[in-house]
Amino acid sequence: MHKTAQKHIRLDIGKTRFLVRLRMPLVCQIEDEIGGLPLILANLRSQNWKLVDLVALVHIMLAEEGTSYDYHELGNHILSAGTGYYHGKVTEFLELCLADLPQFAAGHA
Repeated sequence: MHKTAQKHIRLDIGKTRFLVRLRMPLVCQIEDEIGGLPLILANLRSQNWKLVDLVALVHIMLAEEGTSYDYHELGNHILSAGTGYYHGKVTEFLELCLADLPQFAAGHA
């Protein structure tokens, strides 16, 4: 197995920036708690998503990077900051996970 470049997205919570790295434990946690990545991405793109899933995804991403936020406080922050930013960041992360599959590459509906 050859070494590849580190894949990550930047996620800002208030004034704090996090690097959410593409790693198998994070993928497993997301799929165990919410569902398959292709279905989640398809739902996000088609506007067929629930706010609780968006908050859960951000919560899981941060927890996997070693940061602990209260789920409800994080949800309140997302609501007050605007869901669009977090929707975009979660979508970006899922596109990164599935980038080698043409139907899931960024920009495809």
